[in-house]
Amino acid sequence: MLSFLDLIKKLYAVKSFHGYTDKEIDSLKQLFGNIPAVLEEYYRTAGKTKEFQYGQDLWVKPEEYKGHSWYNNIDGMVILNENQGVCQACIKREDLSLPDPPVYNNYNEDEWELCASSVSEFLVSMLAYNSAFMFEYSPEDFYCIEDQNIKEFQSRLEKYPFEIKSWIGGIRITFYNNSPGNLAVVMEEDDNSGYLQLIYGASGKDAYNKLQKALEDICEPF
Repeated sequence: MLSFLDLIKKLYAVKSFHGYTDKEIDSLKQLFGNIPAVLEEYYRTAGKTKEFQYGQDLWVKPEEYKGHSWYNNIDGMVILNENQGVCQACIKREDLSLPDPPVYNNYNEDEWELCASSVSEFLVSMLAYNSAFMFEYSPEDFYCIEDQNIKEFQSRLEKYPFEIKSWIGGIRITFYNNSPGNLAVVMEEDDNSGYLQLIYGASGKDAYNKLQKALEDICEPF
């Protein structure tokens, strides 16, 4: 099983995963010729897990490719659609035979911007990001961390070794926690604004209280 799914299981508080069948995956391969080995493993293991289908952005389900002709206008495989359709996360067609290729933002069909260095990194990052909008325990608001508090924030929490390098408008997304099952998502714009945006929460009450205690004196509602 993909190692990052242990983390994702805690964040979504799911007991088991549900995946696609060989027949369903073979149908996808017929459309594209190849799909990356890591993506295929994810689809087989957890791609149909219902908890993953809701959140800020929309995962493209394998069965949806035949019904959405506009996907054919992009020279690659779309795996996630930003919630307002501003951009799509794609694997370039020329990279589909690689086991774990990079993932790009695609704007207006012709503009490609590196989003994650691998499919693995993209999957864990975006699954984590979407979980933050679905936590049972959350302040349900965006927060900000002023420049003078950033180092203190980083000293109190542990940073995960994955990130989204560039999302809508070039936003960098990084991930922190201080207990299994909680998560702080930091969104950094390249505009020297003097603060970072933040959302946070947890799948359990104790984990949420621990995170909230670490943040309450260094962040404020946005």
